[in-house]
Amino acid sequence: MHLPINKTPLIIKDFSGKLNQGNHPGIDIIPHDSFYKNNMDKRTKSVQNAKRMVTKILAVSNGKIVYAGNTNIGGLCVALDTIINKQRVRFLYCRLGRIYVKKNQTVEAGQLLARLGDFPDNNLHLHFSVIKNPPNKISQCFNSNGLLDPKIFYKNLTQENGHSILLNKNKGAVNV
Repeated sequence: MHLPINKTPLIIKDFSGKLNQGNHPGIDIIPHDSFYKNNMDKRTKSVQNAKRMVTKILAVSNGKIVYAGNTNIGGLCVALDTIINKQRVRFLYCRLGRIYVKKNQTVEAGQLLARLGDFPDNNLHLHFSVIKNPPNKISQCFNSNGLLDPKIFYKNLTQENGHSILLNKNKGAVNV
């Protein structure tokens, strides 16, 4: 499984479950080198934001784009569907700044999908969700019974500042 961004991904918020149950339905990722440290001054924070703004969002798998546009929950989003172990799986990338793919386009793992973008709270990060047997409506994905923790596809080797760092080593066969 390819990494979802072009830099070492640092998870700043972990998966906990369905949104409608007060949980976080995916993981929030930033480039490892753009972490906000405690008591960071405005100028340094703006440099870190600049690092995040040029982050490339990449396809984690071969598949088909089933959605590319704006949503009322995650801002600009891209949904990539693929088949894993004979089940349809959707990778949902949200909080994007610019989208480079179109609905019904076929993509390959590692292909550029989008760039990270700004969002009303100005906390730049990629929201990344995985849903098996997803509903047809994108707006229903965050409350789907098929939500999976995206980390099952990756090996978490190390921790930094209390956050996991994703490594692009597939864990092998994943039962979804």
